[in-house]
Amino acid sequence: MCSIEGTTNPNFDISKFAESNKCRGPDGTDYYNDNNVNLAHNLLEISPNPKRKTQPFVTSKGNVLVYNGEIYGLGDDVWDVEWLANKIENDGVESLSNDVNGMWAFAWYEPSKSKLTLCRDHFGTKPLYYSFINDYLYFSSTIIPLASAKIESSKHSSRLTFNSTFHKHIYSPTDGFNPGRLTPIDDVNKIYPGQVLEVDVNTHQIIKWGSLWNGFNLKANFLWDKWELDDIMSQCISEVCNAPNIKKTI
Repeated sequence: MCSIEGTTNPNFDISKFAESNKCRGPDGTDYYNDNNVNLAHNLLEISPNPKRKTQPFVTSKGNVLVYNGEIYGLGDDVWDVEWLANKIENDGVESLSNDVNGMWAFAWYEPSKSKLTLCRDHFGTKPLYYSFINDYLYFSSTIIPLASAKIESSKHSSRLTFNSTFHKHIYSPTDGFNPGRLTPIDDVNKIYPGQVLEVDVNTHQIIKWGSLWNGFNLKANFLWDKWELDDIMSQCISEVCNAPNIKKTI
């Protein structure tokens, strides 16, 4: 599961966010900070990691990735975090539009460009919320830290204001589901499925809205054989159940 947290407020104690999200990643917490951002990652260890690699992951060029998810089909000797960082660094976030099999919510920080990018996979499998509080960007895998930060930043009230538009749609008999960016709390939004959001870490302003769905070409395979699929699923479950040194719940 894991969690990612961060802000463009360099003076904010991001460990508060990490502690709030510890239930998503009890196996380790690490941080990255410079004069522009504070980033954190909580790890839920679901596969062997003999080199004890951690996030936030810093590339050889100094770019930083905090990531929650999994890229499939890479092989046991490939760390998907490092693979994804290299993929983005070499080909750009837009390259994830096609031919990348996985699920993700991540923040990609490029110090040389003073840019922070938030992104979710096409179907929004992994959560990612954000808010601008006192002009700074804050983001988290859960909504709770953002709600707490909004309360702490308020000079006039210790209460949250709730989004009437969200409640109108979510409880509507005809709608019942809200796939957009709104959440129950005013000014706390979610990155919607496939969204790419770029922010200037100096001005804390949004510089680009994008989407992985632009030009997306789905090459679906509708020729699955039922027994072949059964064999593949059984093999996958067996591999998880027999994986060494991993605590898991099936």
